[in-house]
Amino acid sequence: MTIKNTNLNNHSAYLDSTMPGIPTFKETTHLVAMLLALMIFATFVITIVVGSKFYLVRKDQITKQQWVAVQSYLVSGDKNSNGDEMMRMESKNGLYTDYNVNELSHARSEGHSVVIFFNSSDSIESKNVDDSLLASKNRIPATMHILNTSYENSVDLKTKYEITVPNTFVKVDQEGKLLKKTTGLKNLEDIVAFVE
Repeated sequence: MTIKNTNLNNHSAYLDSTMPGIPTFKETTHLVAMLLALMIFATFVITIVVGSKFYLVRKDQITKQQWVAVQSYLVSGDKNSNGDEMMRMESKNGLYTDYNVNELSHARSEGHSVVIFFNSSDSIESKNVDDSLLASKNRIPATMHILNTSYENSVDLKTKYEITVPNTFVKVDQEGKLLKKTTGLKNLEDIVAFVE
């Protein structure tokens, strides 16, 4: 195989005509452009499908506040601003979630029972309770919020409720005042009995 003319235009034409089955530069460029367009289209479709899952919830099955949160979430795309509201919308059960002031305020405003769980990362007992609560999230009574907080890092809460050992459960009233506290609870059934 010899190249008769070293001119680039002729060289490309020579390779195009002498190597059947190998796509030309122009054909390769078109193929890459088509693949890129296909990838962009697939990304768009996936985004639409994932985003629209929230619209599948019937509007009359959720509160107005939750519906506004869904719409705000879809418009802003900010998962953090309405994440707690989205979690409430997905379940008619009570909650087991991390302690935060907003969650505490919401539970109190709804008149729900609030239990704060002082969970220690160093305690096997705390880990077992945490695992048990995660496994039974769908059975938490609708009017109960169990708020998980770090025993090691919640200095203000430990001081406020006089917590001295990990795996302590504190029931608080609508004002956040201590109603009662205990240790040694093992599972959801124990917590429900403690709250009643």
